[in-house]
Amino acid sequence: NDAFATIQYAVNHTINGDIILVWPGVYREEISFDSKAITLQSADEAAVITAPNPVTGYAFSFSGAETSSSVVRNFVIVDCGKAAVYCDVASPTLTNLTIAGNQFGIIAVSGADPSITSCIFWNNADGDLYGCRAHFSCLQELVGLDAENGNISTDPFFADPENGDYHLQSRYGRYSAADNAWVVDALTSPCIDAGDPDVYPGRERAPHGGRVNMGAYGGTPSSSLSGGQSWDVVNSAVQVIPSN
Repeated sequence: NDAFATIQYAVNHTINGDIILVWPGVYREEISFDSKAITLQSADEAAVITAPNPVTGYAFSFSGAETSSSVVRNFVIVDCGKAAVYCDVASPTLTNLTIAGNQFGIIAVSGADPSITSCIFWNNADGDLYGCRAHFSCLQELVGLDAENGNISTDPFFADPENGDYHLQSRYGRYSAADNAWVVDALTSPCIDAGDPDVYPGRERAPHGGRVNMGAYGGTPSSSLSGGQSWDVVNSAVQVIPSN
């Protein structure tokens, strides 16, 4: 249960099979797995990763022949000057990521074949995927085989991306970190209950649809809700759901 000041420092001190839990916050790092078969995931609320170099950097780079046993899960990745994730001869598992507002999404070269599921790609200036495919994800533009594999291309309806809130809007309930409360919206994101159908959303609060949400909060306790009582919204973007 050691605590580390940076994510990379934690990676440097792990061995294969370890799990690193990252607490909420904004981390300006370029993280390399250094060939390690470890899992890196947000502990609760999705942490935000952005490249330290706003012009040329990545948030994650894999160049050590990593396999599917190298896992990144439940992060928001924004403002990377080159791409959010770079894979060179590496095939990591990338799941439940929100990749938005970067120069590019995920780049895979030299035979890299990352497994990409239940992710949201939006407003990445030069595109979402190069040399790789996503499954059960939201892509801003579906090209070729991306139009298959359970992918969608529709506005994910983030809560307030201009102010860093990438939770999905929902008429049934959405967690607002700014208010430290559950609120409701006038509409429901199409990314709710749209992730990998083989992944049960065990940590998502009820009511949920028995299928994990796309994006950084999918499968977590702060994932937006998808069923139960619908709240009427009149002349207001959100309302607070009573605690009892």
